[in-house]
Amino acid sequence: MKRIALALSCWVLAVGAFAQNAAVNKADRFRQSGDLVQAKENIDEAIVHEKTLDKGRTWFVYGQVYEDIFNSEDPAVQGLAENPLAEAIKGYNKAQELDREGSNYHTLAGFNLDNLWGGLLNRGATAFQEEDNAEAIKWFDKAKMIKPEDTTAYLYAGIAAQGIEEYDAVLENFKSLIELGYENLDVYNSVIYYTRAHSMDTVGALDWTQKAREVFPDDDNLRKQEVNLLIQTGRIEDAKNGLEEAIAKEPDNANLLFNLGYLYEELGDEENAIANYEKAIEADPNYFDAVYNVGVLYYNRAADLYKEANDLPIREYDRRGKALEDEAKENLRLSMPYLEKSAEIRPEEAIIWNTLSTIYTRLGMSDKAQNAFAKYEELSGN
Repeated sequence: MKRIALALSCWVLAVGAFAQNAAVNKADRFRQSGDLVQAKENIDEAIVHEKTLDKGRTWFVYGQVYEDIFNSEDPAVQGLAENPLAEAIKGYNKAQELDREGSNYHTLAGFNLDNLWGGLLNRGATAFQEEDNAEAIKWFDKAKMIKPEDTTAYLYAGIAAQGIEEYDAVLENFKSLIELGYENLDVYNSVIYYTRAHSMDTVGALDWTQKAREVFPDDDNLRKQEVNLLIQTGRIEDAKNGLEEAIAKEPDNANLLFNLGYLYEELGDEENAIANYEKAIEADPNYFDAVYNVGVLYYNRAADLYKEANDLPIREYDRRGKALEDEAKENLRLSMPYLEKSAEIRPEEAIIWNTLSTIYTRLGMSDKAQNAFAKYEELSGN
């Protein structure tokens, strides 16, 4: 009798396991026939039963059922689960966890996740092409749920967010990109800009600029941004000391010399600005920004002097006007060779030719003025 009882007990256990495997089979059949209500009911039962909860196939079917609920266009079906996409992902991930790599359901679950991820990206791309950026962001955000370590969805979501001025979303996505190791200068520049201009966080913008410079140490614009932000945050001595220490190590580094000049210009110290720009030009005679900035500084001095002379009352002009205009002309003479060199380095820059035309006219160099103005018109399309 004991043997018979034992055999009966084993048979009962086998029936129980069979019943639960049948629940998985039913869920799969109901899913394939489109009855997602019954499919969900059966698979929800199977994932909590001790006989089937640790089987890869159970969770793979669970992922399929919830993926179909997610993709359904029937509101009643969509209402079967609060977040069917998250449940589908959970199912496929669990199937991969339970089945060894290379086994059937591990492979199938990975394939389905890849397809689901790609489909979400395509939906986002389609919405973006149709200029529905909000809809695009929605799909890209869902794609992140499947592959949170992949940079693709973050990049596209950030670009779409820029298109509708959702700057918090831009920052969130682009910061995530950087944290994932995405080294792109435009992304860093966007984070710096929106941190400063949208979040009004100058200290944060400085922090991101310094992080960017660790990745792009030779980028001159980043260095200039750092100088600006150090000034804005009251850390002028830090900016100056940092540049001077770097120059002490690399005295012929034109970029460093230029940036020290730029720092002085931002502080309103034109003499030291010009002196350091000159050192940068000595290190690199074709350093456009340094050459152009010196020319513009002298030119602006001249413009200010002419304005001062023009604003004088008649009696005061008779007394001081000529001296102011002579000083202005002297500054134009100082400006001219730098702007001519700028035009030589970048002959396609229309504004330089227009400025040279003004200088030549003021200095009575009519032929040069006409030629420069003709070049300006040619480049500007006038």
